[in-house]
This record gives sequence, structure tokens and C-alpha cells, in this order.
Amino acid sequence: MTRASVVVDTCDLERMEFLQVIMHGKAEVAPFGQALSRRLLRRYLGEDETIWHPDFRHYADGGRLVRFTPDRTIVQDLSKSSE
Repeated sequence: MTRASVVVDTCDLERMEFLQVIMHGKAEVAPFGQALSRRLLRRYLGEDETIWHPDFRHYADGGRLVRFTPDRTIVQDLSKSSE
């Protein structure tokens, strides 16, 4: 395992809303099989594999994924007040 951080930012300029989540933790590359791969892809791409974009089809046979286990999570609202 190696130490890693993940940052997710959102920005809504119309509402001047800026939200952020930072997670620190450990990450590892792990193999995963065809059954899990297909289940994940169907969840996000739909049941009909024939309409999946070619960039995703080769993942259906399994492969590797990054497993991230957070130790610490920070949630921040960085929006500026309209006052």
C-alpha cells in the first residue's frame, strides 16, 4: 500500500458555490474479476453492452482497480458569502 490523497471539487459559478472534499489514506492496485467488472460497468453504462463506448468494453474482461481506504476526510464549503 502507498499513501494517497483524493480531492473532489465542485464549482457552481451561477450560485457562487464552491465545495471540496479531501481524503487522505492508503491506496493499492488490486485485481478484480470479470463478474465484478461487468457489474460495475452495467451499473454506470447500462445493461446493453453493445451500446457501450469502445473505450470501456475491454474493461468487461476484468483487470485492475485502485482500492482507496481513507484515514481522514475533510469537507469544506469554500463559497464566498454574497454580503
